[in-house]
Amino acid sequence: MSSTSLPKLPVPELQDTAARFVEAARPLFSAEEFEACLVKLNDFIETQGPTLQMRLKERAEQHGNWLEEWWNEYAYFMNRASTCFNVNYFFGFRDTPQQMTQSRLAAALIESAVRFRDQLESG
Repeated sequence: MSSTSLPKLPVPELQDTAARFVEAARPLFSAEEFEACLVKLNDFIETQGPTLQMRLKERAEQHGNWLEEWWNEYAYFMNRASTCFNVNYFFGFRDTPQQMTQSRLAAALIESAVRFRDQLESG
């Protein structure tokens, strides 16, 4: 399948990105730190955020994939950490006892990750 037959990568809306950030950041901070983080986030959304969002949407109009160049440059080429384990999550898995198609293996990995998450959340 050629890359031109794939749909363009959408630019997430600023409010959606902020909401996802809030959920990801919440467990990382104390209550006081989290409140300070929210103040900074809201300031960003009201000041710099809309301008940067507009620039990102303009970039998306000019590129087939607005993220690809940045992902390759910063996640792969400039990252000095072990790419195998910090970027390419599939690399470190052992072969399965039975041959699985790529989609079956992906489904098994997702199922395992969800079960692990459930165990974490239930304590």
